[in-house]
Amino acid sequence: MPQFIMYVTGVIAVSLVVYVFFLRNSGANWLDDERGMRERSAPEPRSAPVGADR
Repeated sequence: MPQFIMYVTGVIAVSLVVYVFFLRNSGANWLDDERGMRERSAPEPRSAPVGADR
C-alpha cells in the first residue's frame, strides 16, 4: 500500500510540474479558430445514401 501512495504522489507531482512549467501556450493557436475547426471536421457531403451505389 505505501508503494501505491508513493506512485500516486509521484504522478501528481509530475503532472503539476508539467502544468506549471511546460504549458505556457497562452497565445492563439489553431484550436482557437472556431471557423477553421468547423471546416476541418465537417464531413464531405454525399449525393446518395450509403450503399445506394450497389
